[in-house]
Amino acid sequence: MIDKFFCNKLKQLRKDVGLTQKEVAEFLNLNTSTIACWETGKSYPDTNTIIILSGLYHADLYDMLGISDDCHESFTSHERKLIQSYREKPELQKAIDILLELK
Repeated sequence: MIDKFFCNKLKQLRKDVGLTQKEVAEFLNLNTSTIACWETGKSYPDTNTIIILSGLYHADLYDMLGISDDCHESFTSHERKLIQSYREKPELQKAIDILLELK
């Protein structure tokens, strides 16, 4: 059985950004009935589509999927960007660790 939370969340997020099922379907190059099926729990979008929808709906994936992550929620947007930048630049990690006296 499809999680009703997710179905309802998809519908609410779509409405929050002022899009119709038809507009979402056209954006994704799908049939309107596919969007309706997702929102009623008859089917489920694939992982890539969920990621695209989170961008289209300006929604956090954790919130969209109903995942409670205390660590994730405790970081500000700026802090998450810093963490992501740190992970993407391993050549600078040692210098940052020294600067912040982490090692």
